[in-house]
Amino acid sequence: MSLFKAFRQAKDRCLEEMADSSALQYALPWMWPSLERARSVMGHDIWAYGIADSRPTLDKFVEYMDAQSLTHHRMTVEEIFAPSTQDEFKI
Repeated sequence: MSLFKAFRQAKDRCLEEMADSSALQYALPWMWPSLERARSVMGHDIWAYGIADSRPTLDKFVEYMDAQSLTHHRMTVEEIFAPSTQDEFKI
């Protein structure tokens, strides 16, 4: 869970820096229109972390694993993650 939280903090910091329009942080000439377009389609958090925020993608992932016989049985999303990573607590 500590690693998950560290990745989330790093992602949040990156998104904040990307949104800072006072100076171009990245050498991407069409970054602003691309970022605005991505957010209009995907919401403000374009790199959602966590089971709840990624449920549609993870459901499709386990469906494909089963269809390709990559597992012995049809797994649930919760089975592919350690139990300690399935709950997030905000303080």
